[in-house]
Amino acid sequence: MRVDEAKFEFLEQAPLPRWAMRVKVSGEGFEPHAAPLRALVGDELVEGILPNLDADGFIGYLHREPPAGASLVVGYLDGSLIETGIEYEPPVG
Repeated sequence: MRVDEAKFEFLEQAPLPRWAMRVKVSGEGFEPHAAPLRALVGDELVEGILPNLDADGFIGYLHREPPAGASLVVGYLDGSLIETGIEYEPPVG
């Protein structure tokens, strides 16, 4: 699995009230039939992960904004998390 990009955005109307942000992750090698994906941005757990059908990324949600510079790590529930080299930067606008 490889992550090329992550876009963060604040939500005005979240699918669930507890979610404050959405993250859209893109890359390749996200196996659609593997164990569920998991991800963290710093200490913030990414919840409600929905993999893209073409295995090129996922969308997930965060309870709160992570600190600037927090690292995105991803993996599968039955394995270890890998560093992506992507750090959180607050959305502009």
